Amino acid sequence: MYYLRLIELLLARLLERVRGARTVTEITEIRSRLESLVAYASTDYTLTIHCKERKFQCEYLRWYIPNKIVTTYEVFATTAGRAPTSLIEACADGRTFPKLLHGWSSPRNQKEAAIEAFIDLIQVHIASFNDPPRVI
Repeated sequence: MYYLRLIELLLARLLERVRGARTVTEITEIRSRLESLVAYASTDYTLTIHCKERKFQCEYLRWYIPNKIVTTYEVFATTAGRAPTSLIEACADGRTFPKLLHGWSSPRNQKEAAIEAFIDLIQVHIASFNDPPRVI
């Protein structure tokens, strides 16, 4: 197994040498739409999940490597009111997701998939927060 990992590492390094150096620039439009999902709780708080599409252009210096555009989706949440501490902690950090759906999917569907993935992460965090520690 060790040798397979070593070969994989060497092939990855070789591929990076063949590709050569690259520069990355952000090409996100200044007025990129910020999609939001608002959830109202019956106990005096609201949760707002925001998603913003960001685009980056990778330009390779070698002529035989085509340039490409990489799209990511930044998702973060804000709470207002008396939200539970487990929810506040789960929403404290934003997440960045790559395109989760096929490349032909619309940006709107990609944003929805990123928001759904963020909600899944929040659920896992809250479930682990509420689980009592197990004594062995």
